[in-house]
Amino acid sequence: NIGRLEDSIEVLSFPVDHSVYGAVAYAVNSDAGWVVYSGDLRAHGCQGQETRRFAQKAKDLAPRLLIVEGTRASRAECDESEELVEENCLRAVSEERRLVIADFGPRNVERLEIFRRIASSTGREVVVLPKDAHLLDAMRQADGVDRLDGIRIYDELRTREERYQEEIKERYASLMVGTDEISGAPGSFILSFSFWDLGRMLDIRSPGGTYIYSSSEAFSEEQQIDFRRLSNWLHRLNMRPVGYRMATVAGREVPIKVPGYHASGHISGREVLDLVRDIRPRAVMPVHTEAPESFSCLADDGIEVIVPEEGRTYRL
Repeated sequence: NIGRLEDSIEVLSFPVDHSVYGAVAYAVNSDAGWVVYSGDLRAHGCQGQETRRFAQKAKDLAPRLLIVEGTRASRAECDESEELVEENCLRAVSEERRLVIADFGPRNVERLEIFRRIASSTGREVVVLPKDAHLLDAMRQADGVDRLDGIRIYDELRTREERYQEEIKERYASLMVGTDEISGAPGSFILSFSFWDLGRMLDIRSPGGTYIYSSSEAFSEEQQIDFRRLSNWLHRLNMRPVGYRMATVAGREVPIKVPGYHASGHISGREVLDLVRDIRPRAVMPVHTEAPESFSCLADDGIEVIVPEEGRTYRL
C-alpha cells in the first residue's frame, strides 16, 4: 500500500507474520531516505512468507534506517513453529479421554485455528467464552471469514449480562453450550479457558482431564506466583498440566516451560540478525529489547548500530 500523510510524506505498509492477525511493518520516505519500522514480527508462523516478502521489499528501498524489534534477542535459541505446536498439542489431546482445557492468548486466533483442527480430528468441539466469540464476530464483519464455524460458545451462569453478551447469545443461540452438556460429555470438548477463567470450572462437574498451557512463560515474580496458583487449581480439579512443570529453584517453586507447546509471536535473536543483514540498511536501531548489545555484531557487516537512549533526539 502507498499513502501520503498531509500530502507530503510517502508511506508504505507491509503485512508481516505475528501471533496477532493484522501485524504490519511500515516505511516512511524522508529527506534522508527510507526509514523502515518492523513492528512486532516473526518468521516461524503460518504466515512466515509475509515476513520474508517484507524483507525483500524493504531491501529494495535501500533504507537509511531500519528500526527493528529485538524481543527475543537475549533469549536462548530453540526450535519452534506453529506446526510443532499443533503436533504436540494433538498428541496431548489424543491421549486424553476426559476434559481438555487449552490456555492460549485471547487474540492468538492462529492458535485457536490449530485447536479447532485438533478438535475436529479427535471428535471434540472447541468452546470459547462470549468475549472471544465477540472478537471473532467482529473479525467476520471486517473480512467476511466465519471463524465461529465449528466452534461452540460457553453459556455462562451470570446474574447480569453485558450488552455484547446478550447480542452474542441472540445471534449464535445454536452454538451455545452450557455446564450440564459439558459435564455430561467432558471428552467431547476442548475449553478455551485461561488461569483467570478457572473459577468457571466450579460449575462444571468434571472428573479431571488435561490442561494444555500454550502461551508464553513467566517473565516476572508476579507471573510465577500466578503459576503456583494455577498449579493449586489444577490439583483441586484433578487435571494434568502439559506445556509447563513446576520445579524448586533456590528454595522457591517456579514454573519451567516445556518446549513444543507454544511458539512465540516474536522473531528469534538469530533470525532478526539475518533479517537485518538481508535488508541491509545503512543503520539499524533495535527497540523493545533487553539486549541491544547483541546487535553490535552487525557493524562487521558495515551496518551502523544505533542504540536509542531515552529522551534523546536522533537526526539522519
